[in-house]
Amino acid sequence: MKILIFGSTYLSAITSEFLIKNSDYELIGYVANKKRLTIPGKMPLKEVSENADCDIILSLQYDQMIKNTNKSFNVHPGLLPGYGGVDILYHTIKNKSFEQGITFHKITNSLDRGPILSRISYPVFAIDTIEILYERMSLIFPLFVLSSLKLLEIVPWQMIDKCYSVKPNIYNSSQVADDDIESYRETGVMLKNKFGAK
Repeated sequence: MKILIFGSTYLSAITSEFLIKNSDYELIGYVANKKRLTIPGKMPLKEVSENADCDIILSLQYDQMIKNTNKSFNVHPGLLPGYGGVDILYHTIKNKSFEQGITFHKITNSLDRGPILSRISYPVFAIDTIEILYERMSLIFPLFVLSSLKLLEIVPWQMIDKCYSVKPNIYNSSQVADDDIESYRETGVMLKNKFGAK
């Protein structure tokens, strides 16, 4: 299967490297994030056009809506449907959630609302910080992506649209208090410094 990666973050990079070393998938290249506001990664692939020939598009923390939804899948760094949108780990800590996770779903024209093929969760403890949660997520993200791709191989494509899907709770900056925004910016800088491409 030929896979085109959309995304160039730390999670995109470690997942692409893992897939290259541990699968027979042909990763034909990647499309870089446009805003580059997320934690940058050092991609082990060549940058290619978003129209490159592929069997599927795999979004790994890409920061734009993908127009070709026909054969596109997203790996969302939160448990859908409850944690759609952005700033997932920040809201996990703020909401005192006991778990968080990753969701593999088909991309549709609505943000984080596509049919869900698989999810995995990990625990959140009272002493956890956003940095700890990001590191925990990073440990399981690549293997989760590989197992979701294997699942995709055995799920009949005509059945994918029948998978579970409901409207998520979208978090965005208009729902965040001013002190929350400042705290999130500080955390973003810290995560970039620790996990960003060197």
